[in-house]
Amino acid sequence: MDTEELPVRSEHSWQAAQSFIAPRKERLNMHKPQEIRQALRFLDDLRQVHQSIQARLHAPAAAPAAAPVSCPPPAPPLAFEDENRGYAEAEALLKAGDTAAALERLQDLATRGALRWDIHNDLGTLLLNAGQLEAGLQALKTAASLEFSSTHALRNLIVAYVQQGEIANALAASCLLLRKEPQNPDIPAFLRDLLLEASPRLDDYGWLSPRLAETLTEQERLRAQLEADAPRQQAQALKAELFDWCREVPALPEPATPSPWAPPPAIDHADQASCIVFLPPTCGGVSVYRIMSVLCARHYHYINFEVAAYMANDPYQGELSAKAGYDYALRGSVYSWREAQRLGESLRNSALAPDDFRHLVVLRDPRDSLVSLYHILRDPQYVPPKELTAFQEHNLREKERLAAMSVDEYVIESAPYWAQNITNLADLLADVPPERLEFLSYAVLCEDFPAFLQRLTGFLQIRPNRRVYEDLLATEDVKRQDTLRKTSMARLAKAAPLPGRHKRELRPDTIAELNRITARARQWMAALEVPEYRHLYND
Repeated sequence: MDTEELPVRSEHSWQAAQSFIAPRKERLNMHKPQEIRQALRFLDDLRQVHQSIQARLHAPAAAPAAAPVSCPPPAPPLAFEDENRGYAEAEALLKAGDTAAALERLQDLATRGALRWDIHNDLGTLLLNAGQLEAGLQALKTAASLEFSSTHALRNLIVAYVQQGEIANALAASCLLLRKEPQNPDIPAFLRDLLLEASPRLDDYGWLSPRLAETLTEQERLRAQLEADAPRQQAQALKAELFDWCREVPALPEPATPSPWAPPPAIDHADQASCIVFLPPTCGGVSVYRIMSVLCARHYHYINFEVAAYMANDPYQGELSAKAGYDYALRGSVYSWREAQRLGESLRNSALAPDDFRHLVVLRDPRDSLVSLYHILRDPQYVPPKELTAFQEHNLREKERLAAMSVDEYVIESAPYWAQNITNLADLLADVPPERLEFLSYAVLCEDFPAFLQRLTGFLQIRPNRRVYEDLLATEDVKRQDTLRKTSMARLAKAAPLPGRHKRELRPDTIAELNRITARARQWMAALEVPEYRHLYND
């Protein structure tokens, strides 16, 4: 076989290889099989080289390599001479009375990794004197770990622990000191005096450290809260089953269906325990009354003492008459109340207890309620529905009185009664099982009306059809001003339905006094509120 060399070409084109091989094909047939196999291997190698070159030619251009990130050079280690020089400067500043400059110089040395124990010891002492307890104790601990030939820093650390009441840490540091100086007779005497002055208590480790006492107190509070919340959590789990049941709103009925209602076949509302709805003024009552009237019309016997009493020329006559006793139905009815003391007297005079009923509580932050009520009573556009002579005269007198009062004066005057109404309700419902109590806040009504409606229908075990459900969403959600019902209180000129109104309109001193008056009421409401809205009841 000829041994002619391939033409040397930088591109190694396939055409050049073909022009080289073609004239020699005929001669290859004249040679031995071994030479043919060598030639074929040569052709295979050449084909692989060609494919590799083509792949590189058609490959996308690689992105330019990113420039290396320049890092600042590491700080040079602190030399021993620099430590001595810096410490001498700090001592000179201390002798001159410039404590701030000396503290700054020692902090700089410690930050740069000083290894002299006395630098950290003096730094810890200065920080403790400046009131920086955490940093001072940490500096003294660093000094004690660097001190090998003496125990000055460890002694200073023990003194600091004793001054801070950290008996446990003082005992631990004293044990370390005893290991270093086992023959020192002063250490056992110090430990004896420390334990005698510590006032230890059995089954209580709080005396060992203020921090430990705080931790144990918080742990005990959390344990008590868990025990108190356990029945409520179980009740919430049971309610969740009802929420899941009412989440799927049935489809619209066929046009031939005579009634738009689709009551759940598995629930007999006439056999359900009656429900008392507690709803004071300015808590979304106008909207909630309409919702309750729509939802309960088909399933429950609904009695609103306030609305029914307008026909008696006194809007409070209904509650006053029921206060002396009322023929309550324990099954299949819903009753609305707004005054807790009258509700309690009515149940007692009727020989009934609160746990004979289910309770739906709709409340608003009392601080916001008072501000809202002030503007409602002063608003000339507001006329209560079906207002009659007796109430009209009283309302006109109240408007004249409020015309000379500021909002701050009014809320401070009215806050005790408002807070007492809520605390009376809390005492009244204290023994009601959690599964029979549902708290729906005004915050949920305004911020998440679909969730409010879902929880309301779930608690009452009512499932409206889609037409009723969508109509309530469109006409009662305060965030949908375009379709909001014209009779809604949220349409008043000075309406501010969203939570936190008192923070925007009251003076800081008024808010502080209001927080003090309503503290217990807000604490009870926060305990019943869903977690995402509990912060609204904080000071």
